[in-house]
Amino acid sequence: MADQQILGGEQQREKRSRFVVMAGWDDVPHLTEQMKAEESAGIPPHEADARKMGIPSLGSGAIYPVPESEILCDPFVIPDWMPQSYALDVGWKRTAALWQAWDRDNDVVYLYGEHYRGQAEPAVHAAAIKARGVWIPGVIDPAARGGKA
Repeated sequence: MADQQILGGEQQREKRSRFVVMAGWDDVPHLTEQMKAEESAGIPPHEADARKMGIPSLGSGAIYPVPESEILCDPFVIPDWMPQSYALDVGWKRTAALWQAWDRDNDVVYLYGEHYRGQAEPAVHAAAIKARGVWIPGVIDPAARGGKA
């Protein structure tokens, strides 16, 4: 009610005119099971949820056509025996760092943290990186070389 009292006229109409509908194949009564099966056969795995259930799966920042369910795991405490490191890509518009831990026994790398920020002084990024652990070694994009590629 408070929103309706604050918003008036055009603002209130605009707010009521926006909505999102997510519909999957099971919400469409004219699709038979055979039609769904035939359509499923030609869908790449990374698009299956979006096509079948109407769940957005790829958006801004998506790079690889792999379903999240294949690369995510439940959170866990990183054991001391796993080596850790970070990778850094610097720039004024965006600076990004990504932390990883390596399970050598199973040859699995777990990506567990990120720093992503733009238009900040180097000291801001340095503080965020050090906050994860000053003992963690890092690598930087060699193209960074003082801003000259």
